[in-house]
Amino acid sequence: MILRRIIAHFRKQEWTAIGIDFVIVVIGVFIATQVAEWSAGEADKRRGRVYLQQLTADMEQDRRGLEWIGGYYDEVYEGAVRANALLEQPNPNARELVINAYRGTEYMYYATTNSTWNQIVSSGDMALVPADVRGAIEEYLRYNSSREVEERFGNSAYRQIVRRLISHDVQDALRARCSEQNDATGGVTNFPATCDLSGVDDAQILASARALQQNPQVLLDLRYQISDLAASRANIARHTIKSEMVIAALEEAQ
Repeated sequence: MILRRIIAHFRKQEWTAIGIDFVIVVIGVFIATQVAEWSAGEADKRRGRVYLQQLTADMEQDRRGLEWIGGYYDEVYEGAVRANALLEQPNPNARELVINAYRGTEYMYYATTNSTWNQIVSSGDMALVPADVRGAIEEYLRYNSSREVEERFGNSAYRQIVRRLISHDVQDALRARCSEQNDATGGVTNFPATCDLSGVDDAQILASARALQQNPQVLLDLRYQISDLAASRANIARHTIKSEMVIAALEEAQ
């Protein structure tokens, strides 16, 4: 419509009218561009808000997971310390020694929740997340305390020697009754409140306890395991604090 009118004015050499039409076109293009940019900006803001909400949910889940894994290793540490005390006794309670020595070999892994962050990075939307939040998340994701702990204890010398010396039947009972359990949804829960080895042959428990006590390498490896557990618990605690810092930054940004 406007183009036909301009052509008609041009043929009649109506220069003033042509100038007016040109201005109208320029103003129209400018307004359309501004509206498009405003719409795109509003869409970015909405997407940014959604990202912040999703990141907050992810980090809340991580904080709970890290608190859980921290509590898990608190119990492993307590078992290892108790086993150390029992091994230093001349005649320890065999059942208690086996239970605690085995508990000190346990390890678990919690996978951090970074699906939203990966989506943001892969889609090139990092600019939609405030700089301080980006920095906090990148610092948090730089180190995975749970993975580091899993790699450290999955094949530790102490784990290997204890699980070589305790008989298969006793270990089978320990795994079934005293190790971490699965809930109805398949998720891992904490250790049971009590470790019931009733019904397990007393002679096998006694033989396993004596094998642990009579091998001097067990106590040496256990002391190193305790040192590693102490450091790992501290690392998990620091990682938990970092998750809380990210949550605080996210909440402030919303």
